[in-house]
Amino acid sequence: FAAAVTIAGEAFELQKGKRDQPGWLQLKGVPQADGRLRLSGSGLSGHKQSYGKPYQAAFDGKLAGERYEGNGRIGLRDCALTMARK
Repeated sequence: FAAAVTIAGEAFELQKGKRDQPGWLQLKGVPQADGRLRLSGSGLSGHKQSYGKPYQAAFDGKLAGERYEGNGRIGLRDCALTMARK
């Protein structure tokens, strides 16, 4: 999925969808000195079977240059997350 990522100071924030609406996801995190970044947050399902139900999400990964790669979970699903500057 495509999502907007903002950086304020050292904090990263990823947002997808409209806040408090099904399909919404928000992740936040601050990178460590070694480049590791844990993004965690929550969202509301946009899937038919669980539409509107809340879930937790978290990713652990590392920043390298202008790219982030991490692994984690969105709800019960194992996922990979890659962010890169366009």
